[in-house]
Amino acid sequence: MYYAEKFQFLMIDEYQDTNNPQNEIMDMILSVGEQKNIMVVGDDDQSIYRFQGANIENMLDFYTKYPTTQFIVLQKNYRSSQSILDLSSKLIENNSERLVNRLDFLDKKLIACSEYALLDENTYLIHPDELSEKSYVVESIKELQKQEKEKQNFAVIVRSNREVAEWTDFFQIS
Repeated sequence: MYYAEKFQFLMIDEYQDTNNPQNEIMDMILSVGEQKNIMVVGDDDQSIYRFQGANIENMLDFYTKYPTTQFIVLQKNYRSSQSILDLSSKLIENNSERLVNRLDFLDKKLIACSEYALLDENTYLIHPDELSEKSYVVESIKELQKQEKEKQNFAVIVRSNREVAEWTDFFQIS
């Protein structure tokens, strides 16, 4: 009761990563009062932390518990090209746990809105190991620099800080 009165509005980000105790706390706070002032943000396709207790069922149960919920699906993607979005959609579309496969009114068609595009929209490269991948990137940058009259800047985006150091070392020896 104390927290329900203290927090009149709840906003939960990364809702796909909530575990059952976190979800119960949310339910207890919302159980007081008529108006359910809550907004959750989550992507069921990013639900990867089941081993830490996250439960994707929380997202499905949310709709059941709060039937007046308004779902807003963000379809514009600024991180990837359309070919990457299409490929990733093809890979995950058969996942029966996806909300779009369980709630008929949902549609999740991502649209690329990035100013960046792949050199060849139909090419996907799979490297057998990290050394091969790094070598390919370095050689591709060298080739692009040869073709350009003006010096170009390039960025390599990596997953973790550890990889920044690894790539920096690799560029220095290449």
